Amino acid sequence: MMLFAVSALSKATAFRSFKAAIRSFSLVRPAAVTPLAVAVLSSEVLVVLLLMAGGAAAVGGFILAICSLLVYTAAISTVLIRRQAVICNCFGPSDRAVSPWDVSRNVLLIGLCVTGLPLGDALQWQLSMTLEYLLLGGGLAAVSTVLIINLRDVGRVIVRGI
Repeated sequence: MMLFAVSALSKATAFRSFKAAIRSFSLVRPAAVTPLAVAVLSSEVLVVLLLMAGGAAAVGGFILAICSLLVYTAAISTVLIRRQAVICNCFGPSDRAVSPWDVSRNVLLIGLCVTGLPLGDALQWQLSMTLEYLLLGGGLAAVSTVLIINLRDVGRVIVRGI
Protein backbone atom coordinates (compact mmCIF):
# COMPACT_ATOMS: atom_id res chain seq x y z
CA MET A 1 0.00 0.00 0.00
CA MET A 2 2.78 2.41 0.92
CA LEU A 3 4.52 1.79 -2.40
CA PHE A 4 1.41 2.76 -4.36
CA ALA A 5 0.96 5.80 -2.12
CA VAL A 6 4.55 6.93 -2.79
CA SER A 7 4.12 6.27 -6.48
CA ALA A 8 0.84 8.20 -6.70
CA LEU A 9 2.19 11.11 -4.68
CA SER A 10 5.32 11.36 -6.82
CA LYS A 11 3.27 11.28 -10.02
CA ALA A 12 0.86 13.92 -8.69
CA THR A 13 3.63 16.28 -7.62
CA ALA A 14 5.52 15.91 -10.91
CA PHE A 15 2.57 15.38 -13.24
CA ARG A 16 4.21 17.04 -16.27
CA SER A 17 7.26 14.78 -15.96
CA PHE A 18 4.99 11.78 -15.64
CA LYS A 19 3.08 12.76 -18.80
CA ALA A 20 6.40 13.27 -20.61
CA ALA A 21 7.44 9.76 -19.57
CA ILE A 22 4.20 8.30 -20.92
CA ARG A 23 4.73 10.19 -24.17
CA SER A 24 8.30 8.88 -24.47
CA PHE A 25 7.13 5.27 -24.27
CA SER A 26 5.43 5.84 -27.67
CA LEU A 27 2.67 3.37 -26.84
CA VAL A 28 -0.35 5.68 -27.10
CA ARG A 29 -1.39 8.54 -29.35
CA PRO A 30 -0.44 12.01 -28.09
CA ALA A 31 -4.10 12.84 -27.43
CA ALA A 32 -4.32 9.88 -25.04
CA VAL A 33 -1.34 10.85 -22.87
CA THR A 34 -3.17 13.11 -20.41
CA PRO A 35 -6.21 10.84 -19.97
CA LEU A 36 -3.88 7.86 -19.48
CA ALA A 37 -1.79 9.76 -16.93
CA VAL A 38 -4.94 10.68 -15.01
CA ALA A 39 -6.17 7.07 -15.18
CA VAL A 40 -2.85 5.68 -13.90
CA LEU A 41 -2.70 8.19 -11.05
CA SER A 42 -6.34 7.55 -10.16
CA SER A 43 -5.87 3.77 -10.18
CA GLU A 44 -2.90 4.05 -7.83
CA VAL A 45 -4.87 6.23 -5.41
CA LEU A 46 -7.76 3.77 -5.63
CA VAL A 47 -5.43 0.85 -4.81
CA VAL A 48 -4.35 2.67 -1.64
CA LEU A 49 -7.94 3.50 -0.63
CA LEU A 50 -9.19 -0.05 -1.23
CA LEU A 51 -6.34 -1.60 0.72
CA MET A 52 -6.92 0.86 3.56
CA ALA A 53 -10.62 -0.04 3.63
CA GLY A 54 -9.74 -3.67 4.33
CA GLY A 55 -12.07 -6.63 4.02
CA ALA A 56 -13.56 -7.35 0.61
CA ALA A 57 -12.42 -3.94 -0.63
CA ALA A 58 -8.81 -4.99 -0.02
CA VAL A 59 -9.31 -7.95 -2.37
CA GLY A 60 -10.36 -5.44 -5.02
CA GLY A 61 -7.29 -3.36 -4.19
CA PHE A 62 -4.99 -6.33 -4.69
CA ILE A 63 -6.68 -7.21 -7.99
CA LEU A 64 -6.41 -3.61 -9.22
CA ALA A 65 -2.75 -3.51 -8.14
CA ILE A 66 -2.03 -6.75 -10.03
CA CYS A 67 -3.76 -5.48 -13.18
CA SER A 68 -1.92 -2.14 -12.99
CA LEU A 69 1.43 -3.85 -12.46
CA LEU A 70 0.79 -6.18 -15.40
CA VAL A 71 0.13 -3.18 -17.65
CA TYR A 72 3.22 -1.36 -16.36
CA THR A 73 5.33 -4.48 -16.90
CA ALA A 74 4.03 -4.90 -20.45
CA ALA A 75 4.84 -1.25 -21.23
CA ILE A 76 8.35 -1.49 -19.77
CA SER A 77 8.98 -4.81 -21.53
CA THR A 78 7.86 -3.31 -24.84
CA VAL A 79 10.37 -0.45 -24.68
CA LEU A 80 13.11 -2.85 -23.57
CA ILE A 81 12.38 -5.14 -26.52
CA ARG A 82 12.45 -2.09 -28.83
CA ARG A 83 15.76 -1.09 -27.19
CA GLN A 84 14.41 2.38 -26.45
CA ALA A 85 16.14 4.41 -23.76
CA VAL A 86 13.04 5.62 -21.93
CA ILE A 87 12.90 7.24 -18.52
CA CYS A 88 9.99 5.89 -16.51
CA ASN A 89 9.43 8.43 -13.72
CA CYS A 90 7.65 5.58 -11.91
CA PHE A 91 8.46 7.12 -8.53
CA GLY A 92 8.99 10.73 -9.53
CA PRO A 93 11.38 12.54 -11.84
CA SER A 94 14.44 10.49 -12.66
CA ASP A 95 17.28 10.35 -15.15
CA ARG A 96 17.40 6.55 -15.25
CA ALA A 97 16.19 4.64 -18.27
CA VAL A 98 13.98 1.64 -17.66
CA SER A 99 15.83 -1.64 -17.29
CA PRO A 100 15.15 -5.31 -16.65
CA TRP A 101 15.37 -4.43 -12.95
CA ASP A 102 12.08 -2.54 -13.33
CA VAL A 103 10.46 -5.65 -14.75
CA SER A 104 11.90 -7.69 -11.86
CA ARG A 105 10.55 -5.17 -9.35
CA ASN A 106 7.08 -5.41 -10.87
CA VAL A 107 7.14 -9.21 -10.94
CA LEU A 108 8.09 -9.17 -7.26
CA LEU A 109 5.22 -6.78 -6.51
CA ILE A 110 2.77 -8.90 -8.49
CA GLY A 111 3.87 -11.92 -6.46
CA LEU A 112 3.33 -10.01 -3.21
CA CYS A 113 -0.13 -8.92 -4.35
CA VAL A 114 -1.06 -12.47 -5.35
CA THR A 115 0.09 -13.62 -1.92
CA GLY A 116 -2.05 -10.92 -0.33
CA LEU A 117 -5.22 -11.90 -2.21
CA PRO A 118 -6.27 -14.72 0.15
CA LEU A 119 -5.57 -12.44 3.11
CA GLY A 120 -7.57 -9.55 1.70
CA ASP A 121 -10.80 -10.38 3.51
CA ALA A 122 -8.89 -10.70 6.77
CA LEU A 123 -7.34 -7.23 6.48
CA GLN A 124 -9.12 -4.99 8.91
CA TRP A 125 -7.64 -1.91 10.47
CA GLN A 126 -7.87 -2.19 14.20
CA LEU A 127 -8.32 1.00 16.18
CA SER A 128 -7.05 -0.91 19.19
CA MET A 129 -3.61 -1.45 17.67
CA THR A 130 -0.92 -0.21 19.98
CA LEU A 131 1.54 2.48 19.01
CA GLU A 132 4.34 -0.09 19.04
CA TYR A 133 2.61 -2.25 16.43
CA LEU A 134 1.82 0.78 14.28
CA LEU A 135 5.43 1.97 14.42
CA LEU A 136 6.81 -1.50 13.71
CA GLY A 137 4.41 -2.09 10.82
CA GLY A 138 4.98 1.38 9.42
CA GLY A 139 8.73 1.01 9.74
CA LEU A 140 8.72 -2.35 7.97
CA ALA A 141 6.50 -0.93 5.23
CA ALA A 142 8.81 2.07 4.80
CA VAL A 143 11.96 -0.07 4.59
CA SER A 144 10.29 -2.50 2.18
CA THR A 145 9.10 0.38 0.01
CA VAL A 146 12.57 1.93 -0.18
CA LEU A 147 14.16 -1.44 -1.00
CA ILE A 148 11.63 -2.23 -3.72
CA ILE A 149 11.79 1.24 -5.29
CA ASN A 150 15.59 0.93 -5.36
CA LEU A 151 15.67 -2.72 -6.43
CA ARG A 152 18.09 -1.94 -9.26
CA ASP A 153 20.69 -0.57 -6.84
CA VAL A 154 20.06 -3.28 -4.24
CA GLY A 155 20.38 -5.97 -6.91
CA ARG A 156 23.63 -4.55 -8.23
CA VAL A 157 25.11 -4.48 -4.74
CA ILE A 158 24.10 -8.10 -4.16
CA VAL A 159 25.40 -9.24 -7.55
CA ARG A 160 28.72 -7.40 -7.25
CA GLY A 161 29.11 -7.98 -3.53
CA ILE A 162 29.44 -5.36 -0.87
